[in-house]
Formats: sequence, structure tokens, C-alpha cells
Amino acid sequence: MRDHHEFPPGAEPSRVSRRAVVQGAAWSVPVIIVAASAPALAASSGVVTVSSSVSGCTFATQPAKNRRAILTFVSSGAPTAVVITSVTEDGNAVTSVTPSTFTPTSAGVKVTVLFTTGDANTHNRTLVVTYAVGGGAPVTSSVTVTGLTTTCA
Repeated sequence: MRDHHEFPPGAEPSRVSRRAVVQGAAWSVPVIIVAASAPALAASSGVVTVSSSVSGCTFATQPAKNRRAILTFVSSGAPTAVVITSVTEDGNAVTSVTPSTFTPTSAGVKVTVLFTTGDANTHNRTLVVTYAVGGGAPVTSSVTVTGLTTTCA
């Protein structure tokens, strides 16, 4: 079967020249380059990390289940605002996070977390910290808290 197209008398099919195709392609390249570099610019503020292991303590004047851990958040680039959205220990929300919004630097920012455990055991605990950097997607990190045999000052 033959593919056959009919055009009205005096009308010819419109044809796109090779020159027009090349010109169109040349104009699209800068758009693609600009779009590809946007994520790189957004990421140039650096990466914010939280310490993966910290030393904690247990309060002597309160029930033996009350603990404290001090986390350190460090930025590897330009300072960018961080918002801690949740911190849990064994699936339970912690008592307090201070500060919960801050701007870390390369020297780090200390964040105090107060939490109550389900038992008086002083074994290591794991805090699950969820935070957002510069309004971006949430980041979740696990932090091991050791040294809970130490009494908080």
C-alpha cells in the first residue's frame, strides 16, 4: 500500500529546511544549560550534617528516666537556616529541643535535646532527628547517645 497525500490545487506541503532545524537546536542549548545549572546553584549553600554520636547524661534530681543530649549541626557551605521538625527516641517525641530553628556554620551550632526514656536503664539510646535545610526536603538522621551513666551538671 502506498502512502499518498493530496493537497488542494496550487498548495504545496510546507517543508522545514535543515537550516531552520539547526537554528532551533542552537537556541535550545542555552535553555538546557541554564536549567541544568539551577540545581547546582541551589546546592551551593552546602550540606548540613548532625553529629552521629554524642555523649548524654541523666538528671540526678529528677526521675532516672530524664536525659539530655547535645547535638552539633555543622554546615559545609554558606550558612543556611535549619528547622528541626521532629526528634524521637524509641518512637516517642522528645520533651524539648532548643533551639529548633538556627543557622549552622562550619564551627557548628549546639542543640540541646531533653528526653524521657521508657525505662531507667542507662544503655545507649538512639535519637531520630528530622530537619529541613533552607526550606528543602526533610532530612532524617540517627544519633547514638552514649554516656547516660553520667549525671547531668
